[in-house]
Amino acid sequence: MEALYLLASLATTLITSTVLSLLLLLRLPFASRPAPGGGGAARLYVGRVRHSRRRPAGHAFEYAVRYALIDLDLLPLPGYLSADDARRIASTSGPVRLLTVPKSVGYEQNPLSVYYCYEVAAQEQDEDLKMCIAEVRHLLCVGFIVVGVYLVPLQC
Repeated sequence: MEALYLLASLATTLITSTVLSLLLLLRLPFASRPAPGGGGAARLYVGRVRHSRRRPAGHAFEYAVRYALIDLDLLPLPGYLSADDARRIASTSGPVRLLTVPKSVGYEQNPLSVYYCYEVAAQEQDEDLKMCIAEVRHLLCVGFIVVGVYLVPLQC
């Protein structure tokens, strides 16, 4: 019975993923393109995470990651600090950008989100990064998520 449940779960996941991917492909030709040099509300970054240790037992792994850098003034996200809340915590007045792992096909693995809080310079044209807010999520073995918030002031 468990094998049947596993096969049904795999089949529905495969079908859902295929349908969503096809819908995304159909939407691409009609998507508006940002102006050259314009940032838009979000940018996507792809990278790899590597970890290795020698003690107490040798272990290493590597996996791909996808991060989104989101301008919270242009695109507020539920479940995260708002731009105003981040500015209040960081005591800044400029834009707030969030670097996070976006939820994908209903799955969320997001151990670290970083809020970049800027101060508007006197010329009103440039921005200076003044503070980072790191939001760290730990999953406990009993299924609870513990969130720690750390302030990282920048000395220029």
